Amino acid sequence: MATIKKRRVEIIAFTMERAPNRSGLPFCSICQRESAWLTTAQAAALAQVGLASIRRWLALGKAHGLRTVGGQHRICRQSLFINSQPEIHVQEVGNEILYEDAK
Repeated sequence: MATIKKRRVEIIAFTMERAPNRSGLPFCSICQRESAWLTTAQAAALAQVGLASIRRWLALGKAHGLRTVGGQHRICRQSLFINSQPEIHVQEVGNEILYEDAK
């Protein structure tokens, strides 16, 4: 007569939990705000300038960003608009206030 061996089988169920999504945008440590990070092409399209202008702004410090591990630039969206406001000189003459664009 053959012997029958009984095997014990355990079934373990795992439930996967999703990592909580971060609310809002990535935080820029330079301007201390939540901001989107753009490629140079995206930044140029948004600011309506050429790629060379974006690279020049980064070199001059008019915009800030970071470099990825692959060497690509990511530009803080907020930094594109901090310095994009035209400079206006205000001068008071008597009771009048004169405004003129700086050129």
